[in-house]
Amino acid sequence: MLACLRQLAAGGVSDSIRLLMKGETLSQRQIKGLNLMNISQIKKGTNGITEIKFFDRLEAAKMLLDPVNCGQNEQNSLLDALRKSVEDEE
Repeated sequence: MLACLRQLAAGGVSDSIRLLMKGETLSQRQIKGLNLMNISQIKKGTNGITEIKFFDRLEAAKMLLDPVNCGQNEQNSLLDALRKSVEDEE
């Protein structure tokens, strides 16, 4: 569970954007290779617009920082991952 929360809190969304932009042209094999773990819902409206909803990153981070859910080492790992994610974005 901790690994999933870490992924939700600090994982990227580039594969989700790739799916949104090129989804209809991607092969089944390409789609299987995408990391779509942070998606909570995909909906295509009758107007043809695709909507992607993501899990709440802040809530995942809060759960990881809660001492009941994980120990100090896991909290430090999360903070390191969040710092790296911010640095990569800059």
